[in-house]
Amino acid sequence: MKEPFSEEKLQNYISQIEQLEDEKHDTAGKITLLYADAKSEGYDPKAMRQVVRERRTTPEELERHEEIVELYKAALARVSS
Repeated sequence: MKEPFSEEKLQNYISQIEQLEDEKHDTAGKITLLYADAKSEGYDPKAMRQVVRERRTTPEELERHEEIVELYKAALARVSS
């Protein structure tokens, strides 16, 4: 059985979410600065973002994504011809 509505619990949830949103914003800013720093050192941020994205993806998800991309490329090549 659910507890009755609690304003205190709601306030607690909202406060925690706001704190995490602030931390997320701060972290996003730090990540942006790191990419800018890497770019100033001659690295390609777009390629770095791709590497980060792929490293967070399981091999199965990555393989499935690559299959879909190849399928789309093939379909577009047929349309463009």
